[in-house]
Amino acid sequence: MVQALIPGTMGATPQIVNDVFGEKLRQMRRLRNLSQTELGELVRLSRVTIANIEGGKQNVQLHQVFAFAMALDAAGRTTNTLDCGTRATMEGLRSR
Repeated sequence: MVQALIPGTMGATPQIVNDVFGEKLRQMRRLRNLSQTELGELVRLSRVTIANIEGGKQNVQLHQVFAFAMALDAAGRTTNTLDCGTRATMEGLRSR
């Protein structure tokens, strides 16, 4: 499923998907001038975990993808794409 969401990964191995996701996450984090520690604080993960994800060394769970999207504002589209109850759901996940 994740492979279909990342252009150029159809039929790719899980490792390739992890590598591509990690690189995209790093690009988005740097674009917003966030350190790994700062991003980790926003999504409640350690700096080491962020480094492992960016390096393609750790799988990402779906709820973490949503947390990253919220933290990075998904290129300014978060409010438009998450207004249908997803924002409330994400706030509930954050409080766990």
